[in-house]
Amino acid sequence: MILIADSGATKTDWRIVYDKDHIKQTSTEGINPHYQTSAQVTNIMTEAIHLDKLPEKVKYIYFYGAGITSGAKIKEIESAILQSFQVEKVEVNTDILGVARSLCGSQPGIVAMLGTGSASCLYDGKKITHQVPSLGYILGDEGSGAHLGKKLLANYLRGFMPKDLEKKFNKMYQIDKEYVLNELNKGKVPSRFLGSFSEFIHSNIHFPFMHKLVSESFREFIEYYVVPYAEFGNYKVNFCGSIAFYFSNVLSRECSDFKLPLGKIVKSPIAGLTLYHLQLI
Repeated sequence: MILIADSGATKTDWRIVYDKDHIKQTSTEGINPHYQTSAQVTNIMTEAIHLDKLPEKVKYIYFYGAGITSGAKIKEIESAILQSFQVEKVEVNTDILGVARSLCGSQPGIVAMLGTGSASCLYDGKKITHQVPSLGYILGDEGSGAHLGKKLLANYLRGFMPKDLEKKFNKMYQIDKEYVLNELNKGKVPSRFLGSFSEFIHSNIHFPFMHKLVSESFREFIEYYVVPYAEFGNYKVNFCGSIAFYFSNVLSRECSDFKLPLGKIVKSPIAGLTLYHLQLI
């Protein structure tokens, strides 16, 4: 039996593989070691065992997650897993490697992730050969849900949002500058807070103001996270994540403007990751 986990800032998707014909799926709270202590991560995993009936005893656990940016973060997640599960082998990797394995398998390509956060890499079919640093929601994460939310809130608080759109926003959220700054400075997961506004953006994408906001954010992502790869015109660019999936029409047009060969656009990598690891059983 193996467990495969794909974890972002918002949620963690789990696949429980008993054998090739017996697979279950569940979801739990998102895990990011940059925003949560080791104890908090352990608590999330322990609660997941009881609430979502995950098996405590498994042979292998393959964990792909956001915020795994160093050897120290890998050890934090490994430690939390070992305290929560009885397991023979644990493998902890970055979320972007999980996306690469899911979308490209053993084929080379450029992989881009647009969810609550954003990231990209050049993948040779086995490993990541080049990666532009994401830098997180404060310095980077262009094209992500957090970046869209940040741009939306900045325009709203500065009074730059069209009045008819501002009226709809006020009716739905009823927030002010103090509330926003408190969430960003003292909130549990600021990137998740910012990303929560992507639903409002999507439901109002027909407004020219909103369409422009999303287009500009995607354009920045392509300029910063795709074009720097010297080979960007030679490989298909594959996208994964809720933002890429739900805003695929806007994203496709931006890729076309940059003359990028477009590959897959999927919401979650968990299905492809499951297939990838099933081939190794």
